[in-house]
Formats: sequence, structure tokens, C-alpha cells
Amino acid sequence: MRLNPDCMRDVLLVAEENLPLNGSLPMSDLLPLLPGYSKDEITYTCLKLNEANLLNIFKTPYPGGTFVNDIREITYNGHQFLENIRNQSTWETVKQKLSLLGSSSVPVIMSVASQVILNKISSSL
Repeated sequence: MRLNPDCMRDVLLVAEENLPLNGSLPMSDLLPLLPGYSKDEITYTCLKLNEANLLNIFKTPYPGGTFVNDIREITYNGHQFLENIRNQSTWETVKQKLSLLGSSSVPVIMSVASQVILNKISSSL
């Protein structure tokens, strides 16, 4: 399965908006909040965001795969990344640069987003 950067951003934004302090966001509540994505796409994205230390999730392995029960929290790194991609025009710039690179791995997305923000800071000073 391919990792969808737009789904990554949307999962983080929805989690930030709907995740209660010291609580969790069950997948059954998350899925209807992201109607543009399939259950598999959201599950895969949550697993990869967890592996990248951007989300903490509760998951249950089963024969043939892993079931994501819920999102427990956005990590500090997740919040940092989300701040870099929150603005829609910044996100569009990041995606444009990613298309030129031909890569959309999580570390590359994070690096490009940071560089776009740093460039905006430099040009505004």
C-alpha cells in the first residue's frame, strides 16, 4: 500500500481537533471524520505515523495484519510536523516540491516542510 501524504496531514489535523486530553480517539470515531479515505488507507496511515513517532496508537496484531484500535496522542514530533504543514498554502508548496523530488517518505516530507517554513521565515525578514 502506498502512503498518502494528504491522508497523513488530514489524520493529524482531525486527531488534533478530536482527541481529548488523557483520552483516545477510537477508529470507529475517526473513520467518519475522514470520508475521503478508505478504512485501509487510514489504518495504514496511522500505523506509519506511529512508526515515524508522530502518533501514539493502540493496536492489536491478528493473523494477517494489525488492527488499529485508537489514537492515544499526537507526539511532540507530530505536533512539530503538524505546525509545519498546517497552513494550506504551505502544504501545497510542500506537495509541489515533493512531486519534483519524486519522493514522499515521511522523513523527506518532514524535511521539505521544515525547509519551506525556514524559507518563508528568511523571505519575511
